[in-house]
Amino acid sequence: MSKDIGHNCIECLEDTKFGSGKFVNRIPAENDEYNGYLCVECQSEECDECDELTYEYEFDDDGNYLCWDCYESKVKKGLTSDKHEDILEV
Repeated sequence: MSKDIGHNCIECLEDTKFGSGKFVNRIPAENDEYNGYLCVECQSEECDECDELTYEYEFDDDGNYLCWDCYESKVKKGLTSDKHEDILEV
């Protein structure tokens, strides 16, 4: 059973309450040790193309993490498939 840590992030253990600067985009989360939230930084991944940290990512055909801009660019260049089937329609 995991320990309830209230508004703290289950990864970095920092406060995610309103006014903490980590409230926006936090999500309820639980792991083997804690029950609380996951802040946006801890739920983010580094883009394998531009190395920017992003919480809105896609996977290319090779399984690489890509931020939306890099994913869209690769789709338009024909380097990966368009999983959403609408990027090239514009």
